[in-house]
Amino acid sequence: DLLVYQYHLDLYLFFALQGYLERAAYCFSICRQAASDPAVMDSLAPLILSKMENGPDDPAFQNFLNFLSP
Repeated sequence: DLLVYQYHLDLYLFFALQGYLERAAYCFSICRQAASDPAVMDSLAPLILSKMENGPDDPAFQNFLNFLSP
């Protein structure tokens, strides 16, 4: 589980900083599932939004919301 966690944590950080929000969200989800205490990931959650310059008006944010909605 630790290797799965570390691998997806690295991918999460990479994708979040590159602006690939959907991929970052997927990796974040895997990290939460693999972590012994999922709450440790809570402080890293806002990193997904770090590359959005216009906040909610950013087209990437709308695409991200569409990805998250069922």
